[in-house]
Amino acid sequence: MKLLYSVQKQKAAVSALIILFLMLFLFLATHYTTMNNQNQETVAANFLTDYGGTEFNLKIANSTESREKGLQNTEELEKDGMIFIYPEEDQRVFWMKNTTISLDIIFLDEKGNVLNIEQADPEPETSKEDLELYESKEPAKYVVEIKQGKSELYNITTDSRLETESIN
Repeated sequence: MKLLYSVQKQKAAVSALIILFLMLFLFLATHYTTMNNQNQETVAANFLTDYGGTEFNLKIANSTESREKGLQNTEELEKDGMIFIYPEEDQRVFWMKNTTISLDIIFLDEKGNVLNIEQADPEPETSKEDLELYESKEPAKYVVEIKQGKSELYNITTDSRLETESIN
């Protein structure tokens, strides 16, 4: 009888350890997923044009590291594009180093007004010194990159304005 009681205690202890292990695993998996999603923060952004508005889901690049990486080595846009957010307005210069997708690069002032739009194509095997530069015509605080041709498709021009939680 005593032996049977001892075996039952061991089974209960093993079951309790398995349950604790599963709970810990679920907690860590949830925490890891949450941390990864924070690195993939996005914002809904609406370009207002003469013809209405068009909403884009943009991945946010608001740190030096995320702005430097941008869409490099991206084979396909996961979201509608990316918004680069800078602390202040300044002259902005972009290039297509290690970028494999043709893009519209939209430069915006601190109020979200479109300053200029540049069409940029990938430049594989181009040396850093020979890469084409895409510049804001005036100081810009925000830069949006979307798939090339979407600016024209949605009538985004220098008369357009971008509204997001970050800007308005």
